[in-house]
Amino acid sequence: MANNDGCGNLDINYVDFEPYCRWRRDEKIKREDPRDRKIKRELGDILEVHLYGFKKEQLKVSMAGKTLKVKGEMEPDENKLIKRFSKEVDISKDYQTDNIKVTFIRGVLSFTMLKKVPLWRQAWKQLGSEGFLCTTEMDMEKLVKITAAAFLGMAVGYLASNLFYCEDV
Repeated sequence: MANNDGCGNLDINYVDFEPYCRWRRDEKIKREDPRDRKIKRELGDILEVHLYGFKKEQLKVSMAGKTLKVKGEMEPDENKLIKRFSKEVDISKDYQTDNIKVTFIRGVLSFTMLKKVPLWRQAWKQLGSEGFLCTTEMDMEKLVKITAAAFLGMAVGYLASNLFYCEDV
C-alpha cells in the first residue's frame, strides 16, 4: 500500500470511484427465529454495493449512529494505480439497526435490513388472528389459570371501588 506521508513511493496514484449501489425494497427475507428455530419470512430491504475485483479483506464496514460506512482500497495494479472508494448511507429509523446482516458474495456486498414491526402488529401477532390469547396448542390448565386471574383482577377492582365509596347520611 502507498504511504501518504510524503516519504513513500511517489509514482503511485489513487483512483477514487463511486460504486454502483442498488436497493431491493420490500423483500421477503428468510430468517431463523432463535426461540423456536423455525424459519420465518419478514419484510425488509437489501442494499447491494457492487465491488467487483475487491476481496473481503480490502473492505471495511462500520456503523456510526444511523450512518452505515463502507470503505475499500485495492492493491496497486501493474500501472501502480490503487482503486479506492468511500460510501456513507443514512439508515432509516424504520429498520432494526441492531440486526443488519452483511454478506460479500461474488463481488457484491449486501446489507440485509429487517423492518421494524409496528406495535399494533406485534400485539395482533400475540393475540392471534381471532383476537384470543389462547391457541389450539394451549392446554386446559393454562386456560383456567388465565381465566381465574382475569376474574380475580375484576373482583379486586370491584371490591376496591366499593370500599372507598362513602355516602353522607
